[in-house]
Amino acid sequence: MKAPFFFALLFPALFALAGCDRLAPPSESKTKLDTHSLTIIDSSGGPGGGTSGGSREADGTETHTYESANGRYKILLENGVLRINGARYVLTKPGSTIRIVDNLVEIDGVNASPTAEP
Repeated sequence: MKAPFFFALLFPALFALAGCDRLAPPSESKTKLDTHSLTIIDSSGGPGGGTSGGSREADGTETHTYESANGRYKILLENGVLRINGARYVLTKPGSTIRIVDNLVEIDGVNASPTAEP
């Protein structure tokens, strides 16, 4: 009868020492940036969600922003130019789907690389 009790104490201790107690599913956040849908899947263990906003300037410039709750992603969309943590991506059509999985960016289902500044 003592052996099951011993193993009941041993296994949680081994998982804690091995770091397995930190296994958590990735967080998933979804929002809209103008007409574009944005999905962020983040396995860093931080909280999901974030804050978004938008504005229109007198000159017609539209700005949409999103910042993840854990601070890992800062996203700015301004007149069709998307910036993710400062890296520049150009969206070529309205209604694009933007998906970020950890640090990989997909636009309309295709892996995207940052573009050079004009």
